[in-house]
Amino acid sequence: MRRAADALLRRHPNLRVGFRYDELPEPVQVEYGAVPARWRAATVESTVEAERLAAEDRATGFDLTAPPLLRFLSIRLGEDRHRLVLTAHHILWDGWSTSILVNELFTLYSGDEARLGAVPSYPSYLAWLAAQDRAAARKAWASALAGLDGATTVAPRGGRTAARHQQLEHALSAESTETIVSRAKANGITLNTIVQGAWGVLLSHVTGRDDVVFGSSVSGRPPEIPGIENMVGLLTNTIPVRVRVRPGESRLAMLTRLQAEQAALIPHHHLGLAEIQRQAGGELFDTAIMFVNYDFDMARWDDALRDLRLTEFDVTDETHYPLRLAAVPGTRLRLRLGHHPVLVRPAHARRLLDRFVSILEAFAGENT
Repeated sequence: MRRAADALLRRHPNLRVGFRYDELPEPVQVEYGAVPARWRAATVESTVEAERLAAEDRATGFDLTAPPLLRFLSIRLGEDRHRLVLTAHHILWDGWSTSILVNELFTLYSGDEARLGAVPSYPSYLAWLAAQDRAAARKAWASALAGLDGATTVAPRGGRTAARHQQLEHALSAESTETIVSRAKANGITLNTIVQGAWGVLLSHVTGRDDVVFGSSVSGRPPEIPGIENMVGLLTNTIPVRVRVRPGESRLAMLTRLQAEQAALIPHHHLGLAEIQRQAGGELFDTAIMFVNYDFDMARWDDALRDLRLTEFDVTDETHYPLRLAAVPGTRLRLRLGHHPVLVRPAHARRLLDRFVSILEAFAGENT
């Protein structure tokens, strides 16, 4: 597996980059030649010890000037049991890329590199990004955010903490999930829009406002770029989502309007969040959601692993937002609410998640 990790870095030039910023007007990315994988091996007696090592590795930062900005930790728990921990700085890649990289790592482990094909060109995405009409995007976002009466926040103003997120989880029943998905399809509404609408309604209840904003992760993968679906890199962006709750308007009408408003902004997803927020006068929100629409199906990695059997897979990341909801579609819609315990107390976070689930299920029960 260590050889596969080295091959992964040889395959992707943008995994061998560092960043320089001292005495420069702006940071620059520097691509290095041969960079070996950072690999560490350990043997432990229990899963508790393995969890401790993984947590320590996650808490260790990176020197942005010294690539690679990722590392591998191989933990042996027994004769035929191992845990592989891959830790990376988010500046290298996004969530979509994680699935691609894991699949490639396992394929390289099997010795079948020819199956992977050519690496899509990350510079082609950067060239596309540089060619976009930023002035038009700024105008579109200024129009979309016009008339907002301040930021939508749930944590104390100015609240910052170094504490890591704690996670709360909930999975809707298969029956509720099927009802929501079927009703959404029947009305031409995406499941992502329903999650956004429900989060907006929750924020409206919490803040007492009928015009709220929150952040939402978008893939940032324009379909006109060849191979974009298999590209590894940081393409994602966080954009503001504005939800206006109007008296007397049905939930279906609200969701239809919300979806149309968001669709109109898709050509402008390339503009960075800081620049978007400047069009409205400053920071707009302290909560965010992420709809996971990329594939983490372990079954598709079985062929690549050959003599190994993958029994568990998990992804953990970090954000500065006091609240961040991740929604993972499937037979049962899975929800993971991350919260900074100093800014949003665990009991309050649990109440918020319970209320969000109730709103989702109410959407499923409405006829209009």
